[in-house]
Amino acid sequence: MTSPWRDLDRPPLRAQALRRALVGGDSIWTDLQVRDETGSTNADVADAARAGAPEGLVIVAEQQSAGRGRAGRSWEAPLRSGLAFSVLLRPPPDSRADWGWLPLLAGLAVLAPIRELTGINAPLKWPNDVMVGDRKLAGM
Repeated sequence: MTSPWRDLDRPPLRAQALRRALVGGDSIWTDLQVRDETGSTNADVADAARAGAPEGLVIVAEQQSAGRGRAGRSWEAPLRSGLAFSVLLRPPPDSRADWGWLPLLAGLAVLAPIRELTGINAPLKWPNDVMVGDRKLAGM
């Protein structure tokens, strides 16, 4: 598939700089893995979780070829066309009734700084897609 959004002349992610900024100290993020390409960062994190990875793992991909959305829809992110990442959270078992709120809260957590930093009144399309006009800016 040819995409006008491929690469966009963005330089590769700097894994060491990201790791220094995110991992360690009082941060919830315990490990950061940057991959050139993956099928799905979400599937990668799920595999790591099943293998016993601790909470706080972040997997970032420069290119994603087999993303999955709601209702089983598939999508891809061509090389350096955006940010594709997934995080591993392990909420306490006694909070399971609240887990359904996590995707909505993630959408709100992304929406607030976008509005604050850009001044764009981007709405949240249920449950967690950040929209600008009729285009999706972010989806969780």
